[in-house]
Amino acid sequence: MSLSDSLKKLKFDTRLTEWYMKNNMMTQDELKQALDALPDVAANIDISSETDSDVQPEETH
Repeated sequence: MSLSDSLKKLKFDTRLTEWYMKNNMMTQDELKQALDALPDVAANIDISSETDSDVQPEETH
């Protein structure tokens, strides 16, 4: 993958979208179109029976 392709993918990285919009490198409409194009993966969620009280904290050294 070229550097140019990598940078294009980062344009819609959630950590960078605000910066791109602030610097007039992306519009709100571009962001909305990109988000609308994402597939709905809500059906892939795995609801575990494990609760927070069942999880043992990791030991720190």
